[in-house]
Amino acid sequence: MAAAIHVDWHLARHGPGLSLGWAYHWLVAIPVFALAAEHTVRRWRSHAGVAGVVSIVIATVLAQVLEPIAESLFFGVPLGYGFRPERLTAFGAFLVVGILTFGVVVSVLRRRPGATE
Repeated sequence: MAAAIHVDWHLARHGPGLSLGWAYHWLVAIPVFALAAEHTVRRWRSHAGVAGVVSIVIATVLAQVLEPIAESLFFGVPLGYGFRPERLTAFGAFLVVGILTFGVVVSVLRRRPGATE
């Protein structure tokens, strides 16, 4: 999920280099978070909610905190670049769609016959 969050920034942003400026970048969150939810339910069925929250928090810290700091340290990019409004807005859209997808998939999979543990 951390890699997908970072890739989403490249899909969303406008500019030179690895940028697409895609308005619907957040659609990528649907398959990413659906697959993560399926894996989480399969692995930690009775604790899927907690495991999902922990996974999403870790992915967010890696992609939205540590990665911008690393960009600043290794590439000399100003630290504020990683936390500017455009990036945070793209991240917010991606995360909202992702969390909603994750919740729906976990709910559906846990209601399937034989899903109780």
